[in-house]
Amino acid sequence: MNFTEQFFDILCLNINTGQSVKVPKYGYMAEGTGLAYYPDLDPEGEEIFPITHLASGLQAGPKFYSEDDSRAFIEKIAPLIDWHQDAKAIFGIADLQAQIKRAVLEVAGDNEYSFSRTSKRCRKALLQKSKEIAGVQHE
Repeated sequence: MNFTEQFFDILCLNINTGQSVKVPKYGYMAEGTGLAYYPDLDPEGEEIFPITHLASGLQAGPKFYSEDDSRAFIEKIAPLIDWHQDAKAIFGIADLQAQIKRAVLEVAGDNEYSFSRTSKRCRKALLQKSKEIAGVQHE
């Protein structure tokens, strides 16, 4: 898979205020997939590489601590669906979250510290806000 350096927008969500804002990032687009990743820092100052769904700017997986793991994750999830679809269509795909979780485990292997952990409360709030932005009805 080829990756091209370029600017793209991500959508930053604030779960406390409910607001979202587009932020330009410079990163690596996986050609022909609708997915990208970019270098960033976690709250402790460690370098991480979040994956982004380009059509929506929403995060599309965990934040890996290794650039190689982010690339490997994109290579695993790219063939699952057409990532060029809007987020609403993607949220409607049955079993996609389970397939993404399997891909995370395959990439991480036995190294549970290969990606940044987010609290269950925060993950749930971010997922709900992402669905709201995408226009998906509450479940």
